Amino acid sequence: MGYWFEDPTLKALAPLALSSSIRGLTTIFNTPKIYAGFNVIPEGPVIGPTTMDALGPRCPKKKAFLVTDEFNQRYAKKAVQFLESGGFTTEIWANVLREAPLENV
Repeated sequence: MGYWFEDPTLKALAPLALSSSIRGLTTIFNTPKIYAGFNVIPEGPVIGPTTMDALGPRCPKKKAFLVTDEFNQRYAKKAVQFLESGGFTTEIWANVLREAPLENV
C-alpha cells in the first residue's frame, strides 16, 4: 500500500491544480484589496491610474459606508471627499468606541 501522494493520477493533476489560473477558480474566499500609503487619495494631478480607477469597476453600486470613531472622523471626511469626486454616495458612522472590546466588534 502506497501513500496518497504517490498515486500517478494525483501526481499528474498536481501541477494543474497548483497553477495560478486554477487557484482563483477553486477558492471561495475573495481576498480584499488593501489600499495604503501616502498616494491613495491623491492631491493634485496624477500620472497613471488612480485608486478611483481601481475602485470604480469593483463597486458598481458606488456606495460607501465609513465606520470610524469621533477622533478619526476628520480623516474620514477626506476619504468622503475623494469618494464623492468619483461618483460615490457616502455615509459616515462615527459612533465606534475607541479600542473597542472584542465582544463589541
